Amino acid sequence: MLPGRVASGLPGGGGNKGLCNFNSANEAFALTAGDGRIRCYDTGSGELRQQIGGGESSSAGASSSGGHLTANYCAMIWGAAPAKASKSKKKVKGPGGEILVLGGANGDVTAWDVALGELKWRASSCHDGAVSSLAFVNGTIYSAGSDAQICEIAPGTGEVQEKWKVGKHALSSIAVSPDGSKLLAGSAALTLWDTSSHERVTKLTGHTVPAQAMAFSPDGKQAVSCA
Repeated sequence: MLPGRVASGLPGGGGNKGLCNFNSANEAFALTAGDGRIRCYDTGSGELRQQIGGGESSSAGASSSGGHLTANYCAMIWGAAPAKASKSKKKVKGPGGEILVLGGANGDVTAWDVALGELKWRASSCHDGAVSSLAFVNGTIYSAGSDAQICEIAPGTGEVQEKWKVGKHALSSIAVSPDGSKLLAGSAALTLWDTSSHERVTKLTGHTVPAQAMAFSPDGKQAVSCA
């Protein structure tokens, strides 16, 4: 299964299509379903771990209706928030933990605390249009949108640290190399970018329609795309 892409027939989905994504350890997966909720399941047992939408999670700042989230999500990725540092350099104030990051049709990127089922932060108007793809590598969240922009977001706070344009056409997918040094941006053509300088390294052609999923090899020397 490709991260953040359409899946159907999974537990709790009622057969309705939604976004599905596994965490880095492949021990849990999250599913958005037709009722507007986000459900996190244990991969091995299939048991429900957490449900986001309604109760405390919706009151944390997400738009809700009848206890259900009303956001139209377009992309999903698991990430990790850094631990909070205390005034003492020897101590840690609080845990970081897993977060579930979602990109909306309104251009917002939101992060949910998986353990608590609560909204952690919202990065408003990251994109002028829908968020099409997300990536989490080396402590940075990357989002791509229909405005051909890339946003780099801090996972702990939701602060947009960098924002840069990678072309004229809407982006359909992105992938970031394991060391975080390169970003592959996909539409019909693929462009490879240096994440430090934000300069284009090369342009690749071959697809006649927008690329729907991309991934780097573990050593970052190769990448694969499909459309």
